[in-house]
Amino acid sequence: NMLLMYFVGRYIRLYWNEELHSLKKTIALGTGVILLGFILNLVLTLLRGGKGVYAPFARDCSCIIIIASVAIFMAFKKIRMRSNVINQIAKHVVSVYLFEGAMRTFLNQFFDITLYTDKWYLFAVLSVYVLVVMAGCMILDVIRSILAKPIENKICSAGEKGFNRIVEGCEKLRSRCEPN
Repeated sequence: NMLLMYFVGRYIRLYWNEELHSLKKTIALGTGVILLGFILNLVLTLLRGGKGVYAPFARDCSCIIIIASVAIFMAFKKIRMRSNVINQIAKHVVSVYLFEGAMRTFLNQFFDITLYTDKWYLFAVLSVYVLVVMAGCMILDVIRSILAKPIENKICSAGEKGFNRIVEGCEKLRSRCEPN
């Protein structure tokens, strides 16, 4: 699903015609779809009789989430901004994606998030929890980068030399095969 969102975002970046779609319509679409998902999840939760939250329209494979993601991509394509903070965080997105499961497993040994499911301040607890998970993953990525950078550089250098040899060999072979 993350790959699907990447491809959708990339398609929008390359081919979306900005002149045909206004920012207001895009934001209205995104807001409307997110509200629709929220209302549908709330109705399903209420129909279950308060036996926990039931939110099938909040999963990343839901059409509502995909449409909302497209609207968000379209809106941000039209908004021009620069932020050093966002750029610094963006460098670690792949690591957060890869490490978040392990980080949550680690944190769950010390902190039981399920104790707060019926509390009115659950959103605040979850917000802090998510920030701690992200920060932990980003710290792991910085450590990985420091420790693995020399090894990564050697592997990349060796790969580049090998690739260049292959290209040179192909060029020599092609020059021999071309008629004079």
